[in-house]
Order: sequence, then C-alpha cells, then structure tokens
Amino acid sequence: MRVLILDSSPIFRMGLKQIMTQIGKNNGDLVEVYEGDNISDGVNIAKCYNPDIILLDENIGISDIDSSIMTNMEGIITLFNKEKIICKSTEPEMKSGKTKSTEVIFLCDKMQCGGFEDIKIPEISGLIMKNANEEDVIYALNVIMRGGRYYSPECIKMKPSVSVQDNLTKRESEVLSLLKEGKSNNEIGKELFISEATAKKHVSNILGKLGMKNRMEVVIAVNNARLWR
Repeated sequence: MRVLILDSSPIFRMGLKQIMTQIGKNNGDLVEVYEGDNISDGVNIAKCYNPDIILLDENIGISDIDSSIMTNMEGIITLFNKEKIICKSTEPEMKSGKTKSTEVIFLCDKMQCGGFEDIKIPEISGLIMKNANEEDVIYALNVIMRGGRYYSPECIKMKPSVSVQDNLTKRESEVLSLLKEGKSNNEIGKELFISEATAKKHVSNILGKLGMKNRMEVVIAVNNARLWR
C-alpha cells in the first residue's frame, strides 16, 4: 500500500507515517509512505508513485484558485482530476487487471473545515480533524481502507444549516427521524411496520453514509447540527 502525506509540519507527517505503518502491520500489508509539504510536490509524487491513499492538510496552499468560486478542497480535487491523479486506473502489477482509485482524505482544522459542503464532493473519501486522537484516526483510516467513508462528527457540527437528506433514501430519513428520538431498532420497526432486522439494516446504512461509529454519534450530531431541512 502506497500512502502520500502532504502537510507543512514535519512532526505531523511523522506521526501520520507511524500510524499508517502500524495499520499496515496490523493488516499484514507493507506500507510505503511518501511525503511532501506543498501541493506541487504532492502532484509530482502522486503522478510518479500512484498512491492508494492521499492524506493532506485542507489548508495546504494551491495557486490559481478563486475562493469566491470554490473552496480550497474543491480546488485541490479539481487539480488532482486535471492531472489524472485520483481517477480510476489499471495498475500493471495487478495480475487481476482490476481498476483502483486513490482515496483522498483531508485533514481539517476546527476553524476551517468545510463540513457537509465538502462531503458532497464525491472524490473525497474522508474528513478527519487534525486534533483527533490516535484511536479515532486509526478507526477512520480502517473504515476508508475497507471501502467506506468517514467524516469526523466535528465537521458535521460546523455546518448546521446543511441537509444530508439528499444522501439518504426516503425510508432512511424516516428511520433517522426516529433514531433522533432515541428509539431502539425494535421500536423503529414497530413504528414503520418493518421487521427489527430491516430497521437494523437501515440504521447500519445511515451510519455508513454519515461516516459514524454508532447510533449515539448520529443522535448527538443530528440534535446539535439539525442535519435535515
């Protein structure tokens, strides 16, 4: 597994490198970590080594971006797409010939995180707070490496006026409303005339779409952020 870390702080990069190396050991995977402190170096490194994961500071400088038109994250994703860094590609060394795409994970500052506006960018696999503890970072990275998405609850709370209902089905929105009231899977099932197993499946889907670990995180985020219109 190849990982590219882009951040202006050498100490922060070192910490992430140690975490990624440990995750690789736990999964029996050899991890190659590449580092850069600016977006230009990042593009060159990515084009050369085709990383599986790019972890980068959302505030890393990017030239030729009009902040009135797009956020810094949007500008970086636009640049990556232009340079064909994160689009699906076939790796020659993969005998199966399967395609892969690079997972892009932004490291967010509490005062700058774009929240749900950036979650709507499909190329972003995750938003992780820079002040998150090691356990949460490892959990988030494992979720993303398994094909899921992870968005730090703090990112959600920073954009209280933005709705996530566009990402949920009608039934999932109904389940979310009952989940907000603290109802159990059994109670949700009875309320919506579905089985407890089906209710549990809907809750699991909601957790996955919101990138959260458990139903309590969803309840807290919904009550604090007013996630729906």
